[in-house]
Amino acid sequence: MASRLGAIGRATLFCAPQALLVARWSGAKTWLHIQDFEVDAAFELGDLARFRGKGLAFTLERWLLCMFDRVSAISEQMVARLNMKG
Repeated sequence: MASRLGAIGRATLFCAPQALLVARWSGAKTWLHIQDFEVDAAFELGDLARFRGKGLAFTLERWLLCMFDRVSAISEQMVARLNMKG
């Protein structure tokens, strides 16, 4: 039985939709490794302070995370935060 290996790369959460699409086309499994919570950071740093769709941003983040076959993080604290996000 042949196995399909996906490409390994580093990207931001904002590249996740493209990665999911390519994986679907190729039949590859997906694995997202979190090194930073970008949506949280954007709001905390004020980059999205005027953005009124905060709830929508977090809903989209949660949906993207759930679309991956596997999600990991760089620390136990981040794994716990991932679990809180759903």
